[in-house]
Amino acid sequence: MDKQILLPFEVRRELSKTFRCSRNELNRALTYKVNSSHANLLRSAAIERGGLLYFGTQTPKGNSSIIRTRYDNEEGCIYQLFGDVMKLVVNLGDDCNVDVYVSDRLVASYRHVTVLQWADVLFSFEQIYNRVAIND
Repeated sequence: MDKQILLPFEVRRELSKTFRCSRNELNRALTYKVNSSHANLLRSAAIERGGLLYFGTQTPKGNSSIIRTRYDNEEGCIYQLFGDVMKLVVNLGDDCNVDVYVSDRLVASYRHVTVLQWADVLFSFEQIYNRVAIND
């Protein structure tokens, strides 16, 4: 999972409408697959609307994060909480899906996540949370 800007889906729809671009065009801009002036404009607007920059950073060896974790055996889910703002929900079904929430709004979903990818996602979101918590 590479560098990208995370936004709630309703904000993505608003950006597509405001800037008259397709969902694919917006997605390519937010995932840095395109580097045009229009893509830069879309990224700036996304950040202005509260987008979070995910860097795709790999977890350093020996890192031990302090995150509240809860496992729900009936649902087959792991909930990882970063303060009261960020929540990661891991569905341990066959596909191992991960949903990312900020202020109870879904901002990203990942499908078919491996254990190594999960460690990197968790570390990256901990870094985002630390930056957000410092600014509050």
